[in-house]
Amino acid sequence: MIFAAIAAEPAAVMQGNIIVEYASLILGIFIFMAFLIVTIILNKYKLDIGPWIIIAFAALFITASEFSLLVIKNIVLHQFMIFVGFMLLFFAAIFKYWDIMELTQ
Repeated sequence: MIFAAIAAEPAAVMQGNIIVEYASLILGIFIFMAFLIVTIILNKYKLDIGPWIIIAFAALFITASEFSLLVIKNIVLHQFMIFVGFMLLFFAAIFKYWDIMELTQ
């Protein structure tokens, strides 16, 4: 049974989770907009933006990966966008680490 699910088409496996997929798309858009609004407000008051813009675009790439899997049904594009999103989150974590190290020295 497990091997049949692995060998099945990704679209056939996904049909049971269509509500979860649409919910993740909607939540991803809201998360992207929230981080973008934080970045705009920080920039408006001439404060340090920090890694917020990178986190916003990481959320956008992860949301776009869900869109590519749900609508376009392209697993390779989905995996690539997930990889790019996680790389952006990795760089944001490194930038935040450097900011914290500056504050503690």
